[in-house]
Amino acid sequence: MYHLFPPIKGITRYDKVEVTIPNSYQASSIKFPDQPQLRSDQDFDIAIQAIETFTKFDQALSQSGIVMPTVAQLIATTMTLWIDGEQQGFDIPLVQLHRAIAVDGAGAIVPYVRDLQVFNNVQVSWQKCTLNNPAANGWNTGASGTFSFEFGIHYVRLPPGTMAKLKAIQKASYNQIAAS
Repeated sequence: MYHLFPPIKGITRYDKVEVTIPNSYQASSIKFPDQPQLRSDQDFDIAIQAIETFTKFDQALSQSGIVMPTVAQLIATTMTLWIDGEQQGFDIPLVQLHRAIAVDGAGAIVPYVRDLQVFNNVQVSWQKCTLNNPAANGWNTGASGTFSFEFGIHYVRLPPGTMAKLKAIQKASYNQIAAS
């Protein structure tokens, strides 16, 4: 089994990514804004290790002061990630990324998972990633107006070229297993 390197033992770096759904938005998907601080460049390799998300019962407002999604909006939404230059994470339910235990306004427990959704030191092309509403009915923003999904990104910042070396080691290990 391939393990995260370096292993998650605590938060090395953490950033928030916000995707705003405008009032009366009817399309079935919306793109993430580019995240230059989470993009590998000539100075650093950025390795995403985990992603989590939140609802209005976890935090009332996003970083920019916009209302967070309802439980129904969270349940209705999936995420497509572009990892290492290709579409690899397709239709990941946002509920799978929600690990905060909360109670909604009616006293029901908001769906959650116990463990943080970890990724294997991936590089994400944020500007290609999308949030999707498979029901193709938009996010029913009518009465609720504009709202934002917010994602907590756990990552490490490594020296440039480190990820290429790690991938080469991983590929060599897989090739040895396949040859045996």
